[in-house]
Amino acid sequence: MPHWIKLVVTLVLLTTIANLGILSYLLAPQRPVAASRELFDHPGLKKAVESIAQAKGYLTEAEVEKIIERCRVVPGGKINCD
Repeated sequence: MPHWIKLVVTLVLLTTIANLGILSYLLAPQRPVAASRELFDHPGLKKAVESIAQAKGYLTEAEVEKIIERCRVVPGGKINCD
């Protein structure tokens, strides 16, 4: 078998493996990641807590802490608070 055919077959196999890896990463179920302390100053987190506070009325500091504990950063950089 000529050398160039081996090279082409090898490149095709490597490309296929790389494409399968990328595809499996993109199609994998996305799980939330726990929010770290650095994100507590994030404007999206503040907005989410303010929205919940407006919906529920007055909140105590303990209630706000409980809300923040339930907040997660979902893939794509969005913050989701249950």
